[in-house]
Amino acid sequence: HELARPAVPFAMQQAALKADGPSTDGPRTGIEQCLTLLNGKSDEEKFAGLLLVTKVGKAEDAEAMGKVMQAVSMTFIYRLLLSPGSPADSSDSSNMYQCMALNVLSSFCSIPELCSQIQDDPDFLRMAEQFVKLLGTCKGAEDLENLLLC
Repeated sequence: HELARPAVPFAMQQAALKADGPSTDGPRTGIEQCLTLLNGKSDEEKFAGLLLVTKVGKAEDAEAMGKVMQAVSMTFIYRLLLSPGSPADSSDSSNMYQCMALNVLSSFCSIPELCSQIQDDPDFLRMAEQFVKLLGTCKGAEDLENLLLC
């Protein structure tokens, strides 16, 4: 199961590229760069970290995905699902945020150890209502597959 790569606003692409750049404290793995961003203070850093996960992460790597799950909160993923997007943005940014949330959740849910942890999270339980709403708006087979996996 490969993580899908949604279209991304330019500022967020730049934050992810900056994290990809050379490090002054020695070599870092891609997952370490993701975790640095995911532990950032701003939503933009966290979102860039999730984007970077789609580049360097493998959904079947339980250890790495477990670290990602610990770094990103279910509350943040829930907020991505509910995000209305930007009125100034001509693209469907709310769909981009929802796709990102579903991709990340489906990756977590595809790993049995992580799936059992997620099922007890109160924010995940609150997402059920949003999943039902999204079922009617799925734009492709991949979106539907990710939603059904959750």
